[in-house]
Amino acid sequence: MVSRIVIRPDLADALLGLDGYSHLIVVFWPHLVPDDVRGSKHRLHPRDDERNPLMGVLATRSQIRFNPLLVTAVRLLAVKGNVLRVRGLDAVNGTPVLDVKPYLPRFDAISEAQVPQWVLDAQERARRGA
Repeated sequence: MVSRIVIRPDLADALLGLDGYSHLIVVFWPHLVPDDVRGSKHRLHPRDDERNPLMGVLATRSQIRFNPLLVTAVRLLAVKGNVLRVRGLDAVNGTPVLDVKPYLPRFDAISEAQVPQWVLDAQERARRGA
């Protein structure tokens, strides 16, 4: 899905040179998570799917965090004025974007990173549409 990130017009100059990168890291605030829900769960089944094991919230990518700063890597499609067109932003329309950083493979990709088996299983279920 293609999204637009609109930067304050007075900050448009801060985007100079960003178009040379293929990917960005976007830091955003999940503003639609109600205050009484934020940090309300210390343990949960990731993606609210009971086929996934019970995990501590900090071992998940849930938006129900104590300090819900969310981060995602996106593909940069275009920079025009104060608007970034990106693909892969997992935020809803109107979500406040706090920061944008260029993705640097040397520093941001960890080739030996590992995940628990349940993550691989969940990814396979999603791929199959189950």
